[in-house]
Amino acid sequence: MQSRLLAGRAVSAVLFGGASLSFRTELSEDERRAGLRLALDCGLTFVDTALAYSTTDEPHSSERMIGEVLRERGWVGGVAGAGSGAAEPGFAGAAEPGLTVATKGGHYRDGERFPIDNRPEKLERDVHGSLEALGVDRLDLYYLHRHDENVPIEHSIEALAAMQVQGLIHRIGVSNVDLAELRRAQSVAAIAAVQNPLRHAADSGQREVVAAAEAEGLLVLFYSPLSVMNSSANPSSAVDSSAATGAMGFANAPRIRELGERLGATPQQLVLAWALGISPAAAVVSGAMSATSIRESAAAASLSLSPDDRLSIERALPE
Repeated sequence: MQSRLLAGRAVSAVLFGGASLSFRTELSEDERRAGLRLALDCGLTFVDTALAYSTTDEPHSSERMIGEVLRERGWVGGVAGAGSGAAEPGFAGAAEPGLTVATKGGHYRDGERFPIDNRPEKLERDVHGSLEALGVDRLDLYYLHRHDENVPIEHSIEALAAMQVQGLIHRIGVSNVDLAELRRAQSVAAIAAVQNPLRHAADSGQREVVAAAEAEGLLVLFYSPLSVMNSSANPSSAVDSSAATGAMGFANAPRIRELGERLGATPQQLVLAWALGISPAAAVVSGAMSATSIRESAAAASLSLSPDDRLSIERALPE
């Protein structure tokens, strides 16, 4: 498993995405817990979740399940302390080496709705709810999940920074932001990570955020990485010209079939490996829940792609 650096701490380049713990309700809770356990066994030492990843009848349900499963392995999370938000190296309290949990707030579930509320007082309630659900004294990494147009992002980050000084949050991240919003957040507090959806290599906004993160030592996490296969096929690509649209079109592109056969990799693994190669600062969040998909996602981090391989993948991906 490749690793990445989160504010100086080594974390797995592929994360377990905790959304599936609440949204895959066709599976029993025991089956969903088993998926997390298997992901940990496969070397995914970085777990991603959020307040919004809740069932209709239980706020913080994903966080609760994660806390319970990780405590089976001796994880006690961050340990709060005076001034811990300042310059404390590393993360305290994880019995299993490298185990890190990131969660998010300012975005929540209300029945089938997912409102955004970044008011400082709401963020304070969100943070305390996450601490209780995970069963920890401090959150390793806490993101502002989505920017609330009714609240200046500076005010929201100030609230998180105040809780960082209190020792409730170790590192602050932002999610679903462009470069301008990242800069505004950085004007208030140190930002350790950015989490955005994966886009095609031609997306200028993604390139700007990745370049800034790489230059400044931030971690960039791509969520929904496989959705990059699902747009209309790129009509200008010779690789894709005879393929159907969407994920099947990508999988059936001649060079993708050849590449997969040569590397012994599925189309999904090729996309994950391609995403990890976008930057040394890039990591991917995997929502896999079946045993096969979890193992394949973890193994994708070991794939080695040449520049020509990467070009073949980029040409086959729809823009």
